[in-house]
Amino acid sequence: RENLCVAVAEGISTKYEDRDRSVKKTASYIAAAVCGKVGNYMVYFPSYSYMEQVAKAFCERYPSVPVLLQKRGMTQEQKEQFLDAFVADNPGMLIGFCVLGGSFSEGVDLPGGRLIGSIIVGVGIPGLSDERNIIRDYYADQNGMGYEYAYVYPGMNHVLQAAGRVIR
Repeated sequence: RENLCVAVAEGISTKYEDRDRSVKKTASYIAAAVCGKVGNYMVYFPSYSYMEQVAKAFCERYPSVPVLLQKRGMTQEQKEQFLDAFVADNPGMLIGFCVLGGSFSEGVDLPGGRLIGSIIVGVGIPGLSDERNIIRDYYADQNGMGYEYAYVYPGMNHVLQAAGRVIR
């Protein structure tokens, strides 16, 4: 409990239509969050596209900070190399840019000092699909909360999974 710090940054919209306008500010907020303590961090985004935009802006502004980016379709070997870079008690800094709901936000264990912080940029709302819309329609008829059950709750579950990378 004494090691837990939860902070919320307001003033940035991660809605799809607002993302282009929020890239530089998001990169600055990430820098502000990690400058307090040296170590390894993972930053989670709602999409690959937004992650790549923010990572590019971050690297242009802070070129001396080492970063790793999750890539689409990584092989098991590439995933292991990505995770192996997060060594315990890193005397420097390493920031991993990842996607909510992806292979580095669930089922990954980085014990001890291998990961000291997790930054979550927005909610990983699932993409629109026929399956999700069937769930939405069902729960809308059952209790009037179709959108919540089909999209919001799964998105918040992605957030909790990503935050759990540090807690574990």
